[in-house]
Amino acid sequence: MGFQENAESIAQTVPIFQPAQEAPVQPEFPQAPAPAFQSAPEFQSAPQPAAPMNYVDPSAPSEKKQKKFLVPMVIFAVLFALAAAAIGVGTYLFLKEKKDNKDLKAQVENCEAEIDEKDDQISNLEDDVKDYVQKQNNLQNEIVELTNEKDQLANDLATAQNDSSAAQKEIAEYKKQAEDNAKALQGVYSDIDKLQDPNRTFYANRNVIVLQKGANDNIPVTLSGASGNFTFNCNSNNKNVDVKWENDWLNEGKNAICSITITAGNATGKTVLTFTNTMNSDSFQVIVFVI
Repeated sequence: MGFQENAESIAQTVPIFQPAQEAPVQPEFPQAPAPAFQSAPEFQSAPQPAAPMNYVDPSAPSEKKQKKFLVPMVIFAVLFALAAAAIGVGTYLFLKEKKDNKDLKAQVENCEAEIDEKDDQISNLEDDVKDYVQKQNNLQNEIVELTNEKDQLANDLATAQNDSSAAQKEIAEYKKQAEDNAKALQGVYSDIDKLQDPNRTFYANRNVIVLQKGANDNIPVTLSGASGNFTFNCNSNNKNVDVKWENDWLNEGKNAICSITITAGNATGKTVLTFTNTMNSDSFQVIVFVI
């Protein structure tokens, strides 16, 4: 209810004094100053009406009538002070509520800013976690690749060791074979020196042959100044070599030529072959080394 409505209600309930003669001069009441609101308003008591003057107007109404007239004025002043105080309190409450709302809004904005900052931090942490997970996966893949490479290197090393062992074994075999061949060839020159001197009528163009196991070679044999039929014998001190006469004798002027094929067996060693013409006992020898 407003101040005007309160004044009208009081005016209806309180009788108004009307003087028969000219109304006396009403004393002027000092108006209550507006409350100054700083931190918190304080209620001010209603202002006291100024003390009446001691001057007595002959035409003024009596003291009893003056008191009766002052009652509504006092009530009006009290209500005015109360209304002013209510307005001040309302204004204070309004300003306080506005300030509180402003502070609350600032707090809400600060909270929202902190929430956004935390969200950014969480997002950054999630990105870091993703990076760490990716790095971990990459490291695991690298570990798998390195493990596979290690296994492959181990297999290659084992293969190389096996190959090395096989190579060493082969080298040892070749070395042994070379040593055996060297031993077999040690008496070549002495054996050649021991060969009988060839004659001029029955001889071979080569008297020393070196063959691998299972290999063969052809040697031309010349028969000079002979006519008629001849037979030839071949004696061997080792059955590891096979001898075969090839084709027939071919006459070339005074000489007849025929080749023989000598085939080595599967064993190493030295073989001395002796070829003899049964008609005149001419002979020659061939040494065959099988390595």
